[in-house]
Amino acid sequence: MKIGFYVDSLADTESVNNIFNQLNKAVEDQLVEDACLFYNKIDFNPITPKFGIFNATDLWSFTGTLIATTITNVTMAKNIINKFNLNYLYDQDRDFVGLLHLPQNVLILVKNSVDEQFIYRTTGRKPVIISKDLEITSLLQVIS
Repeated sequence: MKIGFYVDSLADTESVNNIFNQLNKAVEDQLVEDACLFYNKIDFNPITPKFGIFNATDLWSFTGTLIATTITNVTMAKNIINKFNLNYLYDQDRDFVGLLHLPQNVLILVKNSVDEQFIYRTTGRKPVIISKDLEITSLLQVIS
């Protein structure tokens, strides 16, 4: 399986560092064929990646499963004509209008039951709960 994440910035934040660590684990344990991280804004991150990191302009050449971490990134990725399976990882993004405009064929992933209830109450769609820390083996089971 080919997996990619699409984040707004590579900044040294807890959620981005968690993505770095989980992608590194996926590559080290050979759980994926290929792993990539796409970004809009470059920034320093202290974690050494064992996967490809690309500017979002390179999304046009990606095939596989893509997990966007913001509604804006979902919209941007949805406008790209390519063969990737797009998912949205909800992470306290309180863009109500954006949530209502998420395409129906985009799977919504959440990290806990509170977020699951919020998404269901807001959109009427049932999201999929993944592990709180994005544990890569459970994430791969959900998106495959």
